[in-house]
Amino acid sequence: MSPNDPRLKLVLVDDHELARAALAKRLREHPQILVTGHTSDALEAHEIIMAQRPHVVLVDTVREDAQGSHIVSSLAALPRGVRPVVVVHLSYYQPEHWVLAKAAGADDLILKQIGVDILATKLLQAAQRALAPERWPQILHA
Repeated sequence: MSPNDPRLKLVLVDDHELARAALAKRLREHPQILVTGHTSDALEAHEIIMAQRPHVVLVDTVREDAQGSHIVSSLAALPRGVRPVVVVHLSYYQPEHWVLAKAAGADDLILKQIGVDILATKLLQAAQRALAPERWPQILHA
């Protein structure tokens, strides 16, 4: 990965291994997205994020280990300049899930049932809304 890569850098955090791997594969084929890592584990997610410095982290907060809000709050607590945009990625919408995620520091919510092109567009829009312009991926400067 080149530091001058114009694509949006993304990390996926989801406890469903097959779904996470399939989404990572589909997103890697998208010309505007660079998947820099994916994991189910909260500690490993933090390590990947600190090493890769993604623009956006896509987090499934409805997890068997009930760590979704903790993952979001730990990301939201990162210092400015390091903190990625935190987008909650849910299979279905329930207001209480979004309320908890928003209270923990999430920036946006996207449902899993959308196609990859729409997902990529929504991730780019979330980055543009939430990141300081100096952290925008080059693709947004075009």
